[in-house]
Amino acid sequence: MVSQFEPAILLVLRNEGGYCDVKADKGGETYRGISRTQDPEWSGWPVVDAAKKSPDYPGPQKGTSAYLEWQKANLDSNQALQGSILPFYRAKYWDFDGIENQDVAYKVLDMCVDMGPTGGMLAVQRAVQRCAVGPIVVDGKYGAHTEAAINAIEAARLLQELRFTSAQRYVRILLNDSSQEQFIDGWLERAVLP
Repeated sequence: MVSQFEPAILLVLRNEGGYCDVKADKGGETYRGISRTQDPEWSGWPVVDAAKKSPDYPGPQKGTSAYLEWQKANLDSNQALQGSILPFYRAKYWDFDGIENQDVAYKVLDMCVDMGPTGGMLAVQRAVQRCAVGPIVVDGKYGAHTEAAINAIEAARLLQELRFTSAQRYVRILLNDSSQEQFIDGWLERAVLP
């Protein structure tokens, strides 16, 4: 069995949520997990910018009813904007068709989206290395050797190690920067999925 992009990205997008511009968030302004800081060229930013100029924009008050209504009316209902999300993620992040377990493919994708393609793959390779399936180069690049090593590990064991590696990273962030404490609950919840 090969892994499929759409089931994996739909789970990732559940973690990513909608529009967010929390000043303390090091990722900066995001929509559906796409960071303006990391991906300023994304074709959806002009739509987001136009929506922020609408008179009903309540400002970055995530979670309020006015904010949720604005997001639904101006962003979530925009077909062009929604149509740009999956192609963006497929082009930037997805290379995991050869991973044999769908849950593992989802977790690898989620880590690469959350930590960046290189940072996520470094974390994945460290987790694989701890499972001791043989030597693996920890270089942040996904290729045939990393894929073979992933597929050589029993899925439940690898998922446990990937979850641990994710949680470890989030705790390390918090230890180095206490201003990120407001995000730790969501990070740890994400770490243990699926």
